Amino acid sequence: MDKSWITKAKWSRDYVIGVNNFIEFVSRSQNLSRKILCPCKSCINRYFYSMKVVKDHLITKGFFPGYVI
Repeated sequence: MDKSWITKAKWSRDYVIGVNNFIEFVSRSQNLSRKILCPCKSCINRYFYSMKVVKDHLITKGFFPGYVI
């Protein structure tokens, strides 16, 4: 998966499309509660949230540095 969009501005079209594609990709590996680990700068893959919350976090906060898809 191309992740060059991760370093783009959070308000850019490429970033938003990348986040949407990311959410679609990880939705296939959600747990039984339909939640996924949040890779935003605040959560750093420590907390499970719904995909909507994760998407909101990624759009507003961005991915934590060094995140690997």
